[in-house]
Amino acid sequence: MRGASRRTVDRTIELRATAVGIGQYLYLPFQVPDGVNRVAVSMHRSGEASVGIGLFDHRGPDHGSPGFRGVYGDEVSAFFVAADRASRGFRPGRIEPGTWTIVVPVFRALIPVRLAVT
Repeated sequence: MRGASRRTVDRTIELRATAVGIGQYLYLPFQVPDGVNRVAVSMHRSGEASVGIGLFDHRGPDHGSPGFRGVYGDEVSAFFVAADRASRGFRPGRIEPGTWTIVVPVFRALIPVRLAVT
């Protein structure tokens, strides 16, 4: 197609949560519209805490779900998934529209911790 251009649009969604206890899992659902090719997640935390971060796709965040894409411990706070590649420890695959979920396992929270996931 001569003269056709492909336009890329970056959208940022900010999700916030507060962790107050050890051993809890925060589930942060968000919508992925049709046409998305990559989901990139970064987490910013305040306070003294040890938390992880992971991702479930549109198939749901249930234990053992085929939608589980991966999880990191507190050593990493950013990752991405795309159809053909993903961050180490995460599964690549089609980015289907629907409700996706970020999971934040809380390993240690000495004070309330505010998380912003973008």
